[in-house]
Amino acid sequence: MKNSILLLFLCVFSLKLFSQTWTTNTPPFGDTIGIADIHVVSENVIWAVGLRYGVDDTFYYFGAGNETYFALTTNGGATWKTGTVPMGPTPFIANLTATDAGAAMIIGLENFGNAKTLKTTNGGDTWEVSPCNWDPVVSWPDYIHAFSPAKYCAIGDPRDGEFEIYNTANAGQVWQKVPGANIPDPIAGEFGYNNFGAAVGNTIWFGTNQGRIFKSDNSGYNWTVSETPIGSNIGGLAFSDANHGVIVTGYGFNALAQMYRTNDGGLTWEPCASLPHQGNYLTFGTPAYIPGQPYLIQGLTPGGNLSGPYETWLSKDRGDTWQQISSGENIGWPTFINGTTGWAGDFQQLSHSTHLYKYTGSPLVGIMSPQNLHAKITLSPNPAKDVIHVRVRALSPDDFWVLLNDVQGKLVRKEVVSNATEFESTFQVNNLPAGSYTITVSNKKGSHTEKVVISTK
Repeated sequence: MKNSILLLFLCVFSLKLFSQTWTTNTPPFGDTIGIADIHVVSENVIWAVGLRYGVDDTFYYFGAGNETYFALTTNGGATWKTGTVPMGPTPFIANLTATDAGAAMIIGLENFGNAKTLKTTNGGDTWEVSPCNWDPVVSWPDYIHAFSPAKYCAIGDPRDGEFEIYNTANAGQVWQKVPGANIPDPIAGEFGYNNFGAAVGNTIWFGTNQGRIFKSDNSGYNWTVSETPIGSNIGGLAFSDANHGVIVTGYGFNALAQMYRTNDGGLTWEPCASLPHQGNYLTFGTPAYIPGQPYLIQGLTPGGNLSGPYETWLSKDRGDTWQQISSGENIGWPTFINGTTGWAGDFQQLSHSTHLYKYTGSPLVGIMSPQNLHAKITLSPNPAKDVIHVRVRALSPDDFWVLLNDVQGKLVRKEVVSNATEFESTFQVNNLPAGSYTITVSNKKGSHTEKVVISTK
């Protein structure tokens, strides 16, 4: 049985208020499940799909439940419609794609052996099998993407010596198999990873267990392939545009954290040397790009799936430098369609019902912006021994983050301030090691970072 890519993302630690980065939504699934994928169509329309799977502190695995569930909101999370998807017993979900509040497709398996493409055109009221010609025994679907309401591409593992790839131009009424001559041949033992794909415009990518990246720049009809330095431990893939993307290592203890980036659409890759964590970790996480921007959001779980800690890191420069912006919740499948609209979902939890998380923290918009914060900021004392006072005077009321990070970018303190024009944040630092730190103040319009020194006691 193939390993599933189940990767973690996270949130928030605050000195006075927790979170303000994500708002918790609790769709009425009727069971505590794990979210398997999220598709953000617009600010108002969000689809999610999930199922019950097994979990311990080191591993996630499918096959623990007999129902597949979906959730749909058409008003940005104010209300939710939920129901089941007829995937069949012991289901497995590869991924979900959607084009509007009515139309969505899900690919997966029942009993780990009957591949299905399921389609709804009425917001999940009914689902039908779309006649994609998967073999009921051999096929294993990996990734599906909608380029438009009519045009989709579905990708599966090799079958009869070629990767199984289908295209439709009429919303799944008829699927056409891509000829093997249009796809580079698989190498021995090669297969795709579940939900390990990305698409920007008419360009689509998917990755394999041999560390190779397949690419089509004409919506899945012709393909090329390139090698990556990660090899079989490849785990996550994200692109911001047709040229700029990143790959990260997969999940598990005893796996060296690695991230590589490309500036030529995946033809060549270079290492991102300055990573949030070096060495062993559990789950480097699914990276999320802000479309068309250099901003990356990356989740890390240096501890266990259930015990954490869970951390969220931000890079403003495609992985050159990193800053931790929050810690707290166990968040998966982060998806942003722009700098102000993003969602994520719970992995299987034992302590609470299933959550979907809506990004609501407007100060993150400012951090993910080249604009400087228009406010007067005073730090005192600097150097500091016991406390640091951060005084902010802005031109108009707004919501603010005040972040204290160490020289490696790790979040030490975070304060969330709401609807303020002038305020003062005070951080106790007498228990911190001496050295250089940074203070970042942000609102939705921009951010400003200054260096502060904590001196010896």
